Amino acid sequence: MSFSLFSIDDHVLATRLKCQLMGFVSYLMFLVPLVYSVQQGWVRFGYAGLALFLALAMAINVGFFIAIRSGFTQRYTDPSLMLAQICIAGLLDCWRW
Repeated sequence: MSFSLFSIDDHVLATRLKCQLMGFVSYLMFLVPLVYSVQQGWVRFGYAGLALFLALAMAINVGFFIAIRSGFTQRYTDPSLMLAQICIAGLLDCWRW
């Protein structure tokens, strides 16, 4: 029995997973300026807060990926959970300042 990261049998699920990973990569848009902001002292939380932010973002994205990959989200009208992902990313963006 082999396990693949993307479902080969289900093209729709594979597409959803690839889109979710593209969303995860989009966190770099915020991470690079955030690192610069920490280096310049423009934010109060410093490197410890940056590490917490990064760990939280990774945990959230891994959680979404597992939920989508396992098929748990198939019962919802939006199985990609796009609105939930956008809302959580927005909350993370507000929290960092």
